[in-house]
Amino acid sequence: KLPQAYRLFVLARAGQAEVGAMNRFRDSGLVKSLSRWLLAAGYQLVGRAEVARQLVAQSPLYVEDYREETTFGSALRDQSVILMCLLTLNQKERAQDVIRSVSKRLASPGWLSTHETSFGLLSMAQLARDLSSGIQAAVQIGKQPSLEFKLQKALQQHSFSPPEGAPFNLAVSNQGSGVLFAYAALKGVPSAGTEQAESKGLELRVTYADLKGNALDVRQLALGVDFWIQVQVVNRNPSGPAQNLALSLVTPSGWQLANPRMAAPDSSESTLPAGVLYQDYRDDRVFSYFNLKTQESLSLKFLVNASYRGHFYLPAVRAEAMYDRGLYAQTAGQWVEVGQKP
Repeated sequence: KLPQAYRLFVLARAGQAEVGAMNRFRDSGLVKSLSRWLLAAGYQLVGRAEVARQLVAQSPLYVEDYREETTFGSALRDQSVILMCLLTLNQKERAQDVIRSVSKRLASPGWLSTHETSFGLLSMAQLARDLSSGIQAAVQIGKQPSLEFKLQKALQQHSFSPPEGAPFNLAVSNQGSGVLFAYAALKGVPSAGTEQAESKGLELRVTYADLKGNALDVRQLALGVDFWIQVQVVNRNPSGPAQNLALSLVTPSGWQLANPRMAAPDSSESTLPAGVLYQDYRDDRVFSYFNLKTQESLSLKFLVNASYRGHFYLPAVRAEAMYDRGLYAQTAGQWVEVGQKP
């Protein structure tokens, strides 16, 4: 019933409340606490504050840690929704512990899905709109000139390129009267040769074979050789099925990836390997998307030709859950060479 509660809340927030549907939904029996919070916020928005207060008078603020794939639910997502509802109900004192919890999770170094991050930011933006007087801050990035921010809005994002070749300090100074939350994120692509083989919850095996199935050492290949890249992904996650998995395979620039759809251009779906939901072939890479039950495995083969002579880098092969950073596996990259024809 959670999707229905959210629909009714959104309609009320948009000024097009369906009060009759809200009443019927309330009388149907609300098992989920989050549904009560959303419905209460909807009643508050249509001016029925007493009904709203009664609905959530005994509703818990704390959400046990969980993560599920159907609606991308999580503890952070649910607490963020509760915070939005508390602010809508003008229960700011009651919201203090929830504010701290959501803020702490958003600032934590752990991975967050786009879904829960969005709801977390929505709730904090609503809080900032209600309580903040704007941003007054100074940011110092290494030895670069200090950046001054004096803004009336609640959120400011600034992109920068870190100094190269040496560690640097990043300092943020709050020069305003309100509470300032600062978050820094660094991202980039590992240098060639620095990737490490690692895994968590998934097992990834990558092997290479000639067209007869014999094992092949790809560190030294002859020009014009056709061979197979064989990939197997196994779900070792003890928590259950792994949903929305993506396998990324990138070939060196001296190899040429064969696209099976070129042989059947009018029926791309029929060329999908068993167990694969979607496959995206590019010039030098292929992305495969699939789900795996507990201990289930998926095996894929990709036909490749050693097309150009030279020294090339073979990037890491990576499998990961797109909405759960706790499930992933990758191989180490390596240098390969394509030599003369035999």
